[in-house]
Amino acid sequence: MSTKKTDVKTVWFASSFIFLAHFVIDSAAQFPMALIPVLREKIGFSLTLAGFMISVQASTSAISQPLTALVIDRWPRVPWLPIGLVGCTFCFSAIGWISSYTSLLVLMFVGGMFFAFTHPDMGARAGRLSQEGNSVPMSLFVTGGRIGFAVGPLIAISVTENLGLKWLTIYGVFGIVAAFFVMISTPRVDKESISEGSKEIDLFSVFKKIKGDVISLFVIGGVRAIVVSNLAFFLTSMFVDENLGLWEGGLTSTLFFIGGAFGVILGGIFADWYGRRLTIISGIIVSLIAMFLFLIFPLKICYLFVGFIGFGVFVPMGLSIILTQEKMPENRAFASSLILGGGWIIASLTAPLVAWLGEIYGLKSAQWILMLFLFLALFCGFSLERDKKSRIKT
Repeated sequence: MSTKKTDVKTVWFASSFIFLAHFVIDSAAQFPMALIPVLREKIGFSLTLAGFMISVQASTSAISQPLTALVIDRWPRVPWLPIGLVGCTFCFSAIGWISSYTSLLVLMFVGGMFFAFTHPDMGARAGRLSQEGNSVPMSLFVTGGRIGFAVGPLIAISVTENLGLKWLTIYGVFGIVAAFFVMISTPRVDKESISEGSKEIDLFSVFKKIKGDVISLFVIGGVRAIVVSNLAFFLTSMFVDENLGLWEGGLTSTLFFIGGAFGVILGGIFADWYGRRLTIISGIIVSLIAMFLFLIFPLKICYLFVGFIGFGVFVPMGLSIILTQEKMPENRAFASSLILGGGWIIASLTAPLVAWLGEIYGLKSAQWILMLFLFLALFCGFSLERDKKSRIKT
């Protein structure tokens, strides 16, 4: 099936299965983060080492994503997405079988490598469906991941408390099912698209395009990843440390990513109405205000603020991918990996630092450093080129 001319039904049908794949992948990736308190008790490691575990998972998937993206751009008909989908879901759901911190790091490393093959492929597919000014397919793709992140902690905690940690492995079956439907249902890349996507694979030529707005969008994506890795991934640990319960922390994490899901999908709609630049700036401002309120009020009443933080930081996500792909049309997978994965390179460096500060001052107090990063994202948002014209006639 060619993706050059797609009717409305084909776009929505294809987008729904990309949504499913992203949901399964990102929900499984949340298992180790949501269960940090359980893993610390089972294996025995410090909060700083928990931050390093997050760093390993984030850096492995982030650093390798631009390289895997170039491979995907070069050979787009190889089923990279199904392979990565099955591999990462089994790795991230196998944490119940490990007995040492070293084996946990190995699972994070291998799972991160599989993870790196999924997102550029999904981003490229969604990007082709988002051509001609339609931001919604890309927003649906990203929303699948946000809902996966939202539901992941609840799945992990529910299975662990009711059946046991080892039963999480059964989630790998969902990876196989999702991979099957992706293979038979999403549009295939035609030969013409392959030749277009393979013309420019030279690394120097590709990296020359990373300038101006692309750099600003990369930084905005990096700040989003920093907030996720240092706030959302540690919410369960914050609640357990303050004796508020694992479930309460898991639910708060879910609210963060539900807010993120609404941010992504509404960001796509608002961008088609009011422009991408204004929508990106507005989202960052919302996250700044919500983060400040989260920091000054007690943790037990911060549910609403956490949801708005998630909403704000994820508003720019799908829009950043589209804008970057417009700057790099011959390397769509690489462009999406730059925003989806590249930012995690920055985030992976901050997680151990924030965890270390958390051991000294408390995890919630350590989050004040995130305000500085959000102001940096706001500056980059204002530096973006203004929208030239409206995308949808009203």
